[in-house]
Formats: sequence, C-alpha cells, structure tokens
Amino acid sequence: MPPYYFRSPNFSYSRNGRWIMKYKTSLLFILFLATGLIAQVTPPKKILGFEVGADYHLATYDQAVEYFNLLAKESPKFKVMEMGKTSMGRPMIYGIITSEKNMKNLEHYKTISRKLAQVEGLTDEKAEKLASEGKAVVWIDVGIHATECAPTQHALQLAY
Repeated sequence: MPPYYFRSPNFSYSRNGRWIMKYKTSLLFILFLATGLIAQVTPPKKILGFEVGADYHLATYDQAVEYFNLLAKESPKFKVMEMGKTSMGRPMIYGIITSEKNMKNLEHYKTISRKLAQVEGLTDEKAEKLASEGKAVVWIDVGIHATECAPTQHALQLAY
C-alpha cells in the first residue's frame, strides 16, 4: 500500500506544501546535521556507566552534580548555580539552560524579573516595558520529595 493511502483522492498540496514534501528528506537531513553540530555534550551514560532510567540503576547525588558541572564546562548554554546547602551540608544546585545570548545577559534578566516581582515604584508603563524586554522563565523542580527518585534521574536526561 502506498504511504499516502490515508489521503482523500481530492487532496492537493499548496505550492509551498508540494515544495516541503519534495524536499522534506533533505530538510530533515540538514536539521539532523545542524542538531548534531550544536549538541556536542557528553551523554549521561558516559559519566554514569548506564542509561538514565535503566532498571536497578540510580545515579547518586555526587554523580548528578558531576554531570551538571561537566555540562556547564562543555556548553555555553548551561550554567550551574548554588542556591544553598542541603541538610547534609552539600551544595544544593540548579541548572540554567538557555541560549548563549540570554546567558550573557542573565543578570540583566534577573534584575528585570526581580523588579517585576517586587512591584515597588513601578508604574504600569514601566512594568509593561520591563515585561516586554524580559524573558519568560520555566522552573522545573525535580527534587521536591526525598523519597521520589525518578524526577531527579530525569533531570540528567532533560539537561542533556
């Protein structure tokens, strides 16, 4: 059966749609090459010795910290920050993943977020200007419950 068996016989592509269908293999190959050139960081398996999520294998806290620090050395798009100490006196870390351009302006964006959060002395106009200049932040918390190990393991793969 041909790969287009699910189409209606009356279906037709627009001019752009035909072009995309004609060159989709080339476009996917170029995208694959570009992605491969951009993402030259060590996969978690090389540090851990096993795949993240493999049965009967869990990364330790020290392995996770080691991996995040390695990513920070290998990629200008990843930065490790310490937010304090754990109850055991270890560094409590988080990672920032963003574009190189945003990473260079990270303090500027933090200042904008702080001003918008505190609201003091902001007029509506100033707040709108700051909001349009700032960046949206997505916080993904993977270590909220000590007895849950899967989210922390997932953080390694997510960062990769």
